[in-house]
Amino acid sequence: MRFLIHRMRLEFMDIRFARFLVFGCMTAAVNLIVGGVLYSHDATEKILPYWAAVTIAGILAMIVGFLLNSKLNFRYEGRSAFAQFRTYILIASSCIVLTTVMAEVGVQLFDHLFEAEGFMLGPQYISYEFASHFCAVGSIAIYSYIAHKYLTFDEGIRERIRALRSKNSS
Repeated sequence: MRFLIHRMRLEFMDIRFARFLVFGCMTAAVNLIVGGVLYSHDATEKILPYWAAVTIAGILAMIVGFLLNSKLNFRYEGRSAFAQFRTYILIASSCIVLTTVMAEVGVQLFDHLFEAEGFMLGPQYISYEFASHFCAVGSIAIYSYIAHKYLTFDEGIRERIRALRSKNSS
């Protein structure tokens, strides 16, 4: 157990993790603002379902996140930017799917448990859609950091699989 705690401390008490969180907040802001604009307008609701608005917001946030992290945080030069972007898309897409599912489940849960469509947080009204979206975006930060650190901005998925196979075959 001590080893695990020590390992986690080393993993997350790192300037890269701090930058990743700052960039993640910026990316989350893009995600939440774009999503909020898309699902909070009556005209948009009629032609664009909630899940689609969250997905579009996630795609735009994904592009912002890659640019910030590849240029200002990880700066790995062992693979081309294109190869890193391919891996980033795969991992970020899984994050988008997880975020979309979690947000939709959250909205359904709120609808099932409460009669109102939102709540007051101090002077600010918060819709259940926004609260669910916010919780979903925040929930995947740890998974996202580990996956990007060890796969996207490192050797990549194929190389990690090759290393595991060769380790298991010896």
